[in-house]
Amino acid sequence: MKKNINNSPYPNGPQPGTPGPEDPKQKKKRLIERILFVLCLVVFIVSAVKIGMHLITGYSIKEESSKLTKEYVKPSSDKDGYQVDFDKLLAQNPDTVAWVDIPGTSISYPVVYKADDNEYYLRRSFEGKDSIAGCIFLDGDNKPDFSDNVNFIFGHNVDTSLTYGERTFFTALDEYEDKAFFDAHRKVNLTTKDGTYHEYEVLAVLSVPETTPLYQTKFDDKEQFQAWIDMMHQETGLKDSPLTTDSNILILATCQRAEAYTTERRLLFCYRK
Repeated sequence: MKKNINNSPYPNGPQPGTPGPEDPKQKKKRLIERILFVLCLVVFIVSAVKIGMHLITGYSIKEESSKLTKEYVKPSSDKDGYQVDFDKLLAQNPDTVAWVDIPGTSISYPVVYKADDNEYYLRRSFEGKDSIAGCIFLDGDNKPDFSDNVNFIFGHNVDTSLTYGERTFFTALDEYEDKAFFDAHRKVNLTTKDGTYHEYEVLAVLSVPETTPLYQTKFDDKEQFQAWIDMMHQETGLKDSPLTTDSNILILATCQRAEAYTTERRLLFCYRK
């Protein structure tokens, strides 16, 4: 009897059930499957983080908006049926210069101001905390009493529809592209910190690039301001306009879409009646 030098009961090959050398194609296939699994896992984690941040952001924005209105705005028989407690607002944030609201929309916010600085409140809440949503602020090149011919109020276009089925800050300006909404929401109220009330009427809505020459707050003379009015008329197609070189114009400005890094802007042109 021939001796089995491997001491194996199966001298002619591996025992039954023992895998042989792996097919290179199968090995490559398994490697690809593992890579795809890892990629899918990474995408899932990143998406979950983004959704989580969206939920937190939406919640904080909604909470702050509700808190501001609840604490500082009281029902009144004056003006548009409310009264703003500027003493409390200024105690909370001394940069407060006004309260702006558009009846029938979600826009009802305090307006803050930093002279010559449009960056400070771009990523800060009304309470001064870091916030990607920022808050509503008057252009730093304007006078804080809104006495310039053209006054810009900026606010982010913030989408919180995932959490609340609605959007906040200046997202309501999107709706002005609809004629029925435009016609039904032409009144804009602005109350300054000294209690002065101004009523504006919406004239036009316009989408522009962020480099538009319509971003101008200072004019050397009435001729230069008239040239700006003419440009505004041409850009908006506005024909029957009440604007003169003595007009006071309020422009609410936001991003064209509720997403990061968009270079398009939406402007809502209003004039003081």
